[in-house]
Amino acid sequence: MKKWYTVNGKKIVSVLLCLVLAFSLAACGSSSSGQSAGGETSGSDSESSEKVQITYAFWGGEDEAASTQKTLDIFNASQDRIEVTAMPIPWETYMEKLNTMATGGNLPDCALMSEAGVLQWAEQGMLNDISDMYGPDDPLPMESCTYTYNGVPVAYATANNSLVMFYNKDMFDAAGIDYPPTSADEAWTWDEFVEVAKQLTLDANGNNAASPDFDPDSIVQYGCMVENLTWQLEVWCRSNGSGFYSTDGTSVTINEEAAVEAIQAIADLYLVHHVAPPVHRSDR
Repeated sequence: MKKWYTVNGKKIVSVLLCLVLAFSLAACGSSSSGQSAGGETSGSDSESSEKVQITYAFWGGEDEAASTQKTLDIFNASQDRIEVTAMPIPWETYMEKLNTMATGGNLPDCALMSEAGVLQWAEQGMLNDISDMYGPDDPLPMESCTYTYNGVPVAYATANNSLVMFYNKDMFDAAGIDYPPTSADEAWTWDEFVEVAKQLTLDANGNNAASPDFDPDSIVQYGCMVENLTWQLEVWCRSNGSGFYSTDGTSVTINEEAAVEAIQAIADLYLVHHVAPPVHRSDR
């Protein structure tokens, strides 16, 4: 198999997208923004000092909600034109809540959404062309951060991530193993990585996973840990020459031999080699 373990920060499509929702912008006949039906702005409205109210929906736990609110407090205090109100929604019911709000015509002004939600709403004609957000001379987001449907930009990624490897020097020192190579040309092969992980995995009697006396039922130290989030697993597939989808997005490739081999290798860290803990968490 190819060298996977040194991940070199390839583009990762984030699951967080900032959407400009069609319903929030489609007040075609409304004069609530201070514009009359004839397109003229009334003087009283233009001179009003009342802030524009914007709602922002997002998912996350209590800590993330508190952090987001703290950021919004700073933003709201920094200017006198806009006031943003946070709308935290649990991830488990996020899309259900947004779909319900869409049915009632009461969507937030902007929101986060997963790739699957973007595709679903784009197919239903619920998302605007957001390229109008930028003027002709404004710098545009990178193409890799732009989500399009039938060639129309409908969302931008807001949290692109790069996977990195980190390691515990104390564990390597105790096992007498050299630290991971820092050069891609010297990167471990997959088999070399597994062997190092075995040396670092210990049972209650101090035996490592390469020892014939190793007890997989009494592990006190695992040699590695790999997340099983869907978007992270795709990186491993790509590093092995495949992926979940073709480059042009027209076909599914997760059933290719190289992709299956990569995912199975990750699973075998726990199932076969006993060098990684089982990771149970829902994709987000």
